[in-house]
Amino acid sequence: MAPQVGAGSLTINGAVIPVNTTADATTSRASIVTAINTQSARTGVTATDTGDNALGVTLTAVDGRNIELLITQTGGTLTPATTGLSAAGTFAGGFTLVANADVSSIDISGTDVANAGLVAGGYSSGVSSVSTVTRTVAHATPPATIRLDAGDLVINGVTIAAASAADDTASFTDSSNVNFSSLKEGSAIAIAAAINKSSAATHVTAIANATVVEPAANQTSGDAGEALDVRINGVTVTLTSVGNRDSDRASAIAALNAVAGQTGVIAEDTGSGVKLTASDGRNIAIGAATIVPLNADPPAAASDFGLSQVGIT
Repeated sequence: MAPQVGAGSLTINGAVIPVNTTADATTSRASIVTAINTQSARTGVTATDTGDNALGVTLTAVDGRNIELLITQTGGTLTPATTGLSAAGTFAGGFTLVANADVSSIDISGTDVANAGLVAGGYSSGVSSVSTVTRTVAHATPPATIRLDAGDLVINGVTIAAASAADDTASFTDSSNVNFSSLKEGSAIAIAAAINKSSAATHVTAIANATVVEPAANQTSGDAGEALDVRINGVTVTLTSVGNRDSDRASAIAALNAVAGQTGVIAEDTGSGVKLTASDGRNIAIGAATIVPLNADPPAAASDFGLSQVGIT
């Protein structure tokens, strides 16, 4: 969608609807949706704001009728790109085949099933679920980070809108220090919310799983007095080694869990390291700053406390 100031009308299934657009995409989409929906009784068509500039405004005729769309410009620039609508033309509705209780599958064949908009084959009923594999970390630092953009994901034929940071009120971000920040658009919370905005069309519901940072593969031994500042989801805790692995893990867990109400992250002793879990699926942004000792010994490491995947700055 490329918003510009424009004026004119939309003709939908024979009904002429005056519209105006502005240089703001959000405002223009809202205006278009309101104008179209005031005439739904005449057109049989409802408009939905996808909330996404790439997807714009969706037009739906629930009874399967065709949608005939014409855009007429009278001032400024009024085009499919500025309104968020598809190109003018006639759009045919589709249909769904449902296997009733007395049948277990639907078999489709014929000389040219494409004319019906179907694909030949056998379709069996069932219930499915799928979980993500281990995901790439959603860093806030360049290069481009892992997030869901419009068109990245199609579920049951429905294009999923881009994940929005506004849907994640839990993950931590810090624009002043991206080394200790995360990308809300890349969180399980935001991606699940994007998928669920289309649940009515896909019949698929997404649930954000817990975010887990596994412990260090091999805990190292720190020297007594060595210290490390660990920052997790914007909260800094100081960890000090006593030179004993079990004791260092225990002290790290106690310190991290003391601020769990602020970070949303729980620390757990696995017996050989420390596992971090955010049960609501928020991002876990974690980093550490070494405290240089006064003697010649090397500074403490995150692995001294059983922690892993902690960037040192």
